[in-house]
Amino acid sequence: MRSILRLLVEKGMLVKEKVNGRDEFKLPVPQAAAKTKALHEFVKNFFANSVADAALALLGHQKTKLTDEEADQLSRLIEEARKK
Repeated sequence: MRSILRLLVEKGMLVKEKVNGRDEFKLPVPQAAAKTKALHEFVKNFFANSVADAALALLGHQKTKLTDEEADQLSRLIEEARKK
């Protein structure tokens, strides 16, 4: 396990810090940026770069339930995307 972590640090995929005498490993970018990048890669690889297909797959699931706030936010984002 240590050798894998060492390789990830060497490749810049993780950052190693000493905290209270223990090694702690973190992402080299903020978590939000890492999530966004991972999601874009996922959409590119599994949905042929189609954001609409990815959204339809998520929202079309029978168990998907959105709060009113989430639905409003998605509606605003869809309207903004239409204007681009």
